[in-house]
Amino acid sequence: MKTYTKETAIGTYHALIEHLIGMMNASPEKVFNFAFSGGDVLWPLFDVWAYDYGDLTPWHRMRIYWTDEHHVPMEHSDSNYGIFSRLLIDKVSFPSDSVFPILCGSASNLKAEAVRYADKVRAAVPMVGGIPVFDAVLLGVEPDGHVASLYPGQEHLLASSQLYVACTNPYSGQRCVTMTGTLLLAASRIVLLAVGKDRAGIVHDVLNSGDTSPLSYIAHHAADVRLFIDVCADGGQ
Repeated sequence: MKTYTKETAIGTYHALIEHLIGMMNASPEKVFNFAFSGGDVLWPLFDVWAYDYGDLTPWHRMRIYWTDEHHVPMEHSDSNYGIFSRLLIDKVSFPSDSVFPILCGSASNLKAEAVRYADKVRAAVPMVGGIPVFDAVLLGVEPDGHVASLYPGQEHLLASSQLYVACTNPYSGQRCVTMTGTLLLAASRIVLLAVGKDRAGIVHDVLNSGDTSPLSYIAHHAADVRLFIDVCADGGQ
């Protein structure tokens, strides 16, 4: 795991965005398949991306998928795709046919939607050993150590034979569809973002402890992990 620490949250956002743009600029002929999670730690990053890097990002070479989605309409404040769309897609020259939401809001059967979305990913994302391999998966670090919508107590989903599954948030009871650990671990790169002192505890666990949470497990077992943090998340003041 490689860690990038910046003094401020905004500096951390800039460093992460520049890292992803740098990946794309290093392979100018390549189309990149990314998967993004939701979470409030990522919303400011998407806002900064739209306003500060809107003209610097090769949007036409990005294909964006999702790690997880809540069973709500896209207009709902809990919709990961909906918030991303309002913060970034609607503000830049992003091709509308290059972002692929999980359609939880319109799905009466989330298990069927998990299968549909897994099939879409299999059909579009390059495969290695029978598993689709994203160029990078961007994950917001949450204080409880959940990753995508894989929560503590749901560790069996880290080794699921399925790529996406229907699941339930154990705290709120909210239904969702999530990427499993199998697909997360197959990614070429995992990019983690943690800012703020409320994430210092989980960052410490990821850096210094064992597989104490789904996040720690992914961070410790993925082939290439980049952790972007500010000094507060690193335990500073």
